[in-house]
Amino acid sequence: MQDYKRFAKAMLDVYEHATFGWAYWSYKNQNNHWSLKWMIENNYIKL
Repeated sequence: MQDYKRFAKAMLDVYEHATFGWAYWSYKNQNNHWSLKWMIENNYIKL
């Protein structure tokens, strides 16, 4: 779980500072760790 949290935080940090903004790969996906909705609901990502 910690690896997914670190990866998501690093990705969002990089996207935040990029000039093109940021987007997550998928809002809802059957594979939970590719689903932004699931990652937020399960406290992997904090926005």
